Amino acid sequence: MLPATPIITLGAPLIELSTVDSTNMYAISQVREQLAVSGSCYRADYQTQGKGQHGRVWDSEVGKNLLCSYVLELKS
Repeated sequence: MLPATPIITLGAPLIELSTVDSTNMYAISQVREQLAVSGSCYRADYQTQGKGQHGRVWDSEVGKNLLCSYVLELKS
């Protein structure tokens, strides 16, 4: 039996950023510019405008939290 979606490696490639407005906004911009591939992980030491769930702000100290966003393409 074949998997429902192709097998991808999460975190490949891993893009590490020291400071970014938001890993989520950065990942979205990479997708829009067609620079992201499925499995990409965008990780940062610090976010200046981190986004939480339901429109909340995600605030953290430098190097104290796991700040990352993944790009996944699911095919039907």
